[in-house]
Amino acid sequence: MADLTKIQQRVAGHAIVRSVDQIAHGHVRIETAFLYPEGSSVDLFIPAEQTRLRELRLSDLGRTMEWLLDVQVRPWLSKKRQSFVDDALRLYGVRQEGGALELSLASLDDLVPGIVRLGQACVRVADLIYTRRSSLQTPATEALEDKT
Repeated sequence: MADLTKIQQRVAGHAIVRSVDQIAHGHVRIETAFLYPEGSSVDLFIPAEQTRLRELRLSDLGRTMEWLLDVQVRPWLSKKRQSFVDDALRLYGVRQEGGALELSLASLDDLVPGIVRLGQACVRVADLIYTRRSSLQTPATEALEDKT
């Protein structure tokens, strides 16, 4: 398993990584400088079940999709939104496993570029918030009816 010390050494000095720690269940959490649209940090994880470095996988553990659900955006309800997600994932070489965005790494040497790619994919997918229609906006026809 890629232990915490090796991961911390690998990302030391990179401005894109704010902190690295181990959380419950043994997952390694990497807090990045990438931000979701409302300002919270994009956290990436190396799941604990990985036992060999050549199987290294970086994941958001579904946090990006969870964030979208919290802001009432459901990407799978619209072909246009799903196409937006597919394009973002294809651009960064990321795959979606269930609700999680994941990136396989050949070795620990690919960790920092992988953090950048997956972090950018998470932000790009989170940008779906800008496709949401505000429930506070009044349709133009209603606004015109109110003035007459």
